Amino acid sequence: MKIAGVTIALLMAFLTGGCATLLTLDAIDPGDEEDEFDTVYDVLTAWRDAAGNVTLCVTGMPAGANYWVSNSRDYSIRYPGASSLALEVFYHDSIPQYRVKAADVGGKCAETMKSMAPLPIHRIHAREFGDGDYSEMSDEALAEFFEIRAEAPAIYMFDYRVSWSSDSELSNVVYVHEAPLHGNARAVEIATRARKVEGEPGHVLLLPFAAAFDVVTFPVQLLFALTYRG
Repeated sequence: MKIAGVTIALLMAFLTGGCATLLTLDAIDPGDEEDEFDTVYDVLTAWRDAAGNVTLCVTGMPAGANYWVSNSRDYSIRYPGASSLALEVFYHDSIPQYRVKAADVGGKCAETMKSMAPLPIHRIHAREFGDGDYSEMSDEALAEFFEIRAEAPAIYMFDYRVSWSSDSELSNVVYVHEAPLHGNARAVEIATRARKVEGEPGHVLLLPFAAAFDVVTFPVQLLFALTYRG
């Protein structure tokens, strides 16, 4: 009877498409679509080694992480500044992009980053450059800022709102170097973009717990779905 009950609970969770179950299944096998992002909520500390590589100690969610287990964790992102990188201009000539790759994403930073120098972290808003949307900032104002006023080396968090939504603010991470990195640009956006991630087969052990959670919280999930879809 107990086994039958567990089986029924699992079937209910799968049939109802519970959030925890779906999130865990996605973590086990993300599929072939390149739709996973490394999300950065904040940069806690930043460091640079003697060769010029930058390590960001961030809080957020790395691509492919299971949001049911936790919706935030500390992890690291590396900008391999010592390499000859192919940067690309996406929005602004003054801030070419470096697209973060899977090899650049690591675990939580150590308490002390030996042989690395700390970098200052500043927050600035896109509206200071003519528009609250990052993509619509003035190129002239940005060029003047990075050439004359910006601290280097340093990390800048550019807060902004996208034009199609006013509900929340987003942030882009920009590293400012002492010398040009791409053309005349001394700044580079350490940009997280959609990338393919490998599945985590070990998450299959969480499926029974995720299914049980969905069964218990099904009324709440149903009410939430009806409220925000109706």
